[in-house]
Amino acid sequence: MSASHPYPAGWYRFRYSHELARGRLVAGRFFGKPLVGFRTERGSAHVFDAHCRHLGAHFADGRVVGDELRCGFHGWRYDTEGQCTQIPFTDTIPNDARVKAYPVRERNGTVWFWHDSTGAAPGFEIPDVPEMNSADWKRGPIHREVVRAHIREPRENAVDVAHGPILHGKSFPLTPGTMAEVRGWEEDAERKQLRFELVNSIGPASRAREVVLRFELVGPGHLVMRSDLPIEMLYFVPNTPVDDERIVFTVATWVKRSKLPFVDSALVRLAMFNFLRGLREDYVIFDKKRYLNDPLLSDADGPIARMRRWLSQFDPRPLP
Repeated sequence: MSASHPYPAGWYRFRYSHELARGRLVAGRFFGKPLVGFRTERGSAHVFDAHCRHLGAHFADGRVVGDELRCGFHGWRYDTEGQCTQIPFTDTIPNDARVKAYPVRERNGTVWFWHDSTGAAPGFEIPDVPEMNSADWKRGPIHREVVRAHIREPRENAVDVAHGPILHGKSFPLTPGTMAEVRGWEEDAERKQLRFELVNSIGPASRAREVVLRFELVGPGHLVMRSDLPIEMLYFVPNTPVDDERIVFTVATWVKRSKLPFVDSALVRLAMFNFLRGLREDYVIFDKKRYLNDPLLSDADGPIARMRRWLSQFDPRPLP
């Protein structure tokens, strides 16, 4: 499906916070290997490689004991740094009795873990998203699907202005003869953030109106999109690689509260329905296409090459 390509280094969603209750273990498969997430009794979230250092039992068959993870096979216990602290029936703990514990942050209702194939420490942070932490906004529907795609493809697809009229033309009545335009490209090198607007002209030329989606990326795994139509909405799109060929594509919505909550709920469901209709048209293409390292681009494509250059900064580099 895709050319050989390293996983970009960055913060990636493991689960939404509400999916990781205190004392709960949750298994996942990301970056081609099994992981396990858990929340201690004190409330902190953690992500480990999934197998016990002893005989390889999966931690999902164990349990959380206070602030430690206990293997269900022989009862080896590990602290939140992945260090073994107790082995039943002996006081001797081997020096190598530890498992990999990933750096974790909990921001914006999401448990994030840092992945860098070189082992480098986190190089930037996940910022707070005001709408997702405000009582003036409420969470709407969430979409989650495993999609055959490289982690870069959905990000590049956002600025691929030429595919809209061709692929999505029947679903979304763009003004005839037009395609989307990317405006306001702004990069923050220190915070590893990228902002831009995607502007579409909708409807016949005589009554066309601009529809604007405002994008904000933080590294390769965090994306927020804001829209004012049909109501003030936020789409939260944190995607995580499952392996070389698949990603977990998630979209969570937030809507600004008004005095008509039932209308808000109906409009956010309608907006999500239309958003997913376009996404599923993309999924069909992703399922069979190849990811090319050296595509033959044209002047009509929009800033795909520019997006690739921005994403390339997250390609893992050997430690000095």
